[in-house]
Amino acid sequence: MVHAFEHACRRCAKNFSPNLDLSKKSILSAACPNCGLAHGYDNREGKLAALLEQKIYQIRKEKERYSEDTSPKPVVPDETNATSVKNTYEAKNIKIFPRVFESFSVKEIIEKTRVFFNRNLQQKRALKFVFSVGVFFFLIGLAAFIWQMVPVSAEEAKDAILVLKARQSDVVLDRYGNKLNNLGVAQSEKIPLSEFKPWQIRVLLYCEDRQFYEHSGVEYRAILRALVKNILRLRYAQGASTITQQLARIILGDREKSIVRKVREARLARGIEAVLTKNAILEMYVNNVYLGHGTYSFASAAKFYYAKPVADLSVNEFVSLVALIPSPERFSPIKNNRILRERMNFLFEQLHDAKILDITPAEWKKGNDTVEEQGNRFTSETAFGEKSRLGLWPVEYSREFLLRRNLLQQENQNSTRIFTTIDSHLQERAEKLVQKHLARARSSFHPRLKSADEKDKKLKDEFRRKVFDSALLLDLGRLDSVASGEPLLQAALVAIKPTTGEILAMVGGENFESNNQLNRTIQMRRQTGSAIKPFIYAKALSMHLINAATLVDDSPYVVGSGSKTWAPENINGNFEGPIPVRTALAKSRNIPAIRVGKLLGRTLTSELFLDFFFQDEESLTERFTYDETVAIGTVSLSPLELARAFSVFANNGFLPNPILITRVENHDRIVDLKKTHHNQLGLKASPKEAILSPAENALMVSLLKSSGKFSGTNLEGIIGKTGTTSDSRDMWFVGGGQEIIVAVWFGFDDMRYSLPGATGSALASKLAADFLRENFVPVRFKMHSSMVRRKICPLTGKLASDSCPYAHSEIFLSGVTPDGECLHGKAIDLEHEFITVMGESQFH
Repeated sequence: MVHAFEHACRRCAKNFSPNLDLSKKSILSAACPNCGLAHGYDNREGKLAALLEQKIYQIRKEKERYSEDTSPKPVVPDETNATSVKNTYEAKNIKIFPRVFESFSVKEIIEKTRVFFNRNLQQKRALKFVFSVGVFFFLIGLAAFIWQMVPVSAEEAKDAILVLKARQSDVVLDRYGNKLNNLGVAQSEKIPLSEFKPWQIRVLLYCEDRQFYEHSGVEYRAILRALVKNILRLRYAQGASTITQQLARIILGDREKSIVRKVREARLARGIEAVLTKNAILEMYVNNVYLGHGTYSFASAAKFYYAKPVADLSVNEFVSLVALIPSPERFSPIKNNRILRERMNFLFEQLHDAKILDITPAEWKKGNDTVEEQGNRFTSETAFGEKSRLGLWPVEYSREFLLRRNLLQQENQNSTRIFTTIDSHLQERAEKLVQKHLARARSSFHPRLKSADEKDKKLKDEFRRKVFDSALLLDLGRLDSVASGEPLLQAALVAIKPTTGEILAMVGGENFESNNQLNRTIQMRRQTGSAIKPFIYAKALSMHLINAATLVDDSPYVVGSGSKTWAPENINGNFEGPIPVRTALAKSRNIPAIRVGKLLGRTLTSELFLDFFFQDEESLTERFTYDETVAIGTVSLSPLELARAFSVFANNGFLPNPILITRVENHDRIVDLKKTHHNQLGLKASPKEAILSPAENALMVSLLKSSGKFSGTNLEGIIGKTGTTSDSRDMWFVGGGQEIIVAVWFGFDDMRYSLPGATGSALASKLAADFLRENFVPVRFKMHSSMVRRKICPLTGKLASDSCPYAHSEIFLSGVTPDGECLHGKAIDLEHEFITVMGESQFH
């Protein structure tokens, strides 16, 4: 079964007809008769024969359709003549038909040719459609081009300029409508054009608008060039804005890429050119152009990035500012330093070739040092000029959130009003108290580096010195490029209204400065220590595994053996034996909490963290790993997550949804964020059902009031819990009253450092107490119908007998009371009874 078909050689591109035996299911081969290149054909599954048969079938179907055609049939020469014609072409080495057609007549070949041209006709129609679409867009662009040649009136242009001069910065307001602070700088720093050096003006104009002094606001050649590219790509792909058009865009406050916007810009630009001189336009531009991180003038940017006036900027520094203009965020020297330097190098090559800059490439490379240093700064840094210092933590978080949601523009100069839940009075008090208590803690306690890290620190310091001595610029394992020193103790405080989730105060650190903009209330997660224990006990109580009088053994607890031994201790190093749950929580005993956690087990503990903290399985899997240390706070949480979860106890068992921004208003729209943006603070939505029943929650409030007495706040009726992690690395307090729940954290950003001797009750609870003391309202405790009071014996965990000298009142969930009475006052061996409740006997 040998068949031939026409094939193009891969080497010489000439057609040849290989003879292949398609009955053989293997790799077939044939050589090109023109160049000798061997070609392989995969017929292991018999695909070639099947494809050939399919092709022959299609041709025969077309032949049948042709034979039924009633149109006049063409004159066809006989087979002999047809064969002789075909042989003539083959003799001249001219191949016009594949050999697969050899079995068909000339009539059939003519029909195949007709079908071929019909197919080409469909392609031509498609090309005509594409061409028509292109013409349509071209006509629209041409109409827009003609329309933009008509400038706005002089009056409109003057009014637009006045709008820019009178434009207010975006402002953030507190819950009562009072001004909290401005976004960005209240007013951009403006300087006359004369303070720019001549070479700086030449660099700016060469990079942004080379024909600035020649055109009348619009560069038509550039627009036509951009128009052609946009038509070819069937979208808006490239602009062609002059400096005057960029100024018009700033005035209009519209950055959307569209032809309509370009027309509006062009018309306003031509109007501006009619009422202002070129130098006045340029001066207004350099004093209003946005250059990233809250700076919207060259003077503001020079001060923020390099702490210099514009005239003192080096060539590299000034070029870096010019390079920011197209996309301040993409080319940010702080966020994307490498990308910025690539663009700077591109601009330098052009400027150098055009003789605008006369420095050598070596001098240029050396001058990049100060630009590269910007990459070591915090990416969240912004320029605040002479602003008020109040509320910068919530203000900056609001700005970043609204920018991500496209509800705010980068320039922050659009008279936008942002309403928040912050109480400015509480915010101011929180900021002052954080600074006060940090100063006190730094004078009373001193940091210590973990011994295992001390050697590593010395090696890094030695290497750092050698790097400086050799003038090398290295980044090994994020090795700091600044001289090392002892880290500063930091603190964070977040206050939340438990019934609504509204953030009342947010302080992310000591001061909001260029080198301290990490918002530790949200952007930091640390181990919580004993602050997690209320949630462990709450879950066990809700599952009826324990009650408030259950005796839990506070005695040595050992897991594993040898090098894998884990033997946790209490913070004071001693043990108290069997103690009631209320006492164990109040005194923050570690061993009882671990035993209760073990009683819960993996499944119930996972449910606990899912309900109170993570709200979905994905977050739980990512952040939670079960072991027995979970009960004493080895899972890392943010202060906001801890405050939100603790709000359940002041909100009748319901978990609130935290909210910071309630509404955004500007000249063209109002957005109600309470309805549209529930996850403002990066937390999952709360479940609609209560985590704890009213009775279970009331019982926890009672237990947490006892815990609050031991917390060190000295506030009557407070519910709260302190926490101190291993080696005093993190110090916590979480708690509050009916109207406010607060979470406070003390510690170091570098987790290798600890604060020996410090505890949550010594630091965090004192700050929380000072913050909460004014107008403090305790959480109301009310006995629920599903609760009962009983007298119990604290030594046995049983109901107290009538003659028990240790009896006192305790609260229980109905049906979850102790079994039996103690034997105190009865003629029975009390020692035997006491021994029976040792260890974990009640858990069994």
